[in-house]
This record gives sequence, C-alpha cells and structure tokens, in this order.
Amino acid sequence: MKEKEEVFSPTEEKREITYPKEQILSSQKYRDRKDLLSALLEKEKGYTLKQVEEIMKNYKKKKVN
Repeated sequence: MKEKEEVFSPTEEKREITYPKEQILSSQKYRDRKDLLSALLEKEKGYTLKQVEEIMKNYKKKKVN
C-alpha cells in the first residue's frame, strides 16, 4: 500500500500575520504615521498590515466638521 501524501490545495487560505499595536508603532514602515496610528489602533488587538492600511484609508476619507 502507498503511504498517504499530504497535498496542499491552492484553495486553502493563507493566514496573515497579526501584529500588536506596539510593534506596528515601532516599525519603520509606519514611523511617519505613528501619531495617527497611536490614536486609531486599540491596545489589546492584533492587526494585519492590510487592516492597518484600511484603517488609515477609512480615517482619511472621513468628512471634517
């Protein structure tokens, strides 16, 4: 009998890495937007880089009163 081989399906979702707020704020990528992200991100939550970009994008679209 043949041994069962593991085959990874291309439909499997890729897991994105999440980072805590402190790590995002200390990254070189976001050093120019540290103040903005400090106000927008929650302390106890983890974020993917995609989520961080989306949060900043949505904030910048808000109407100023």
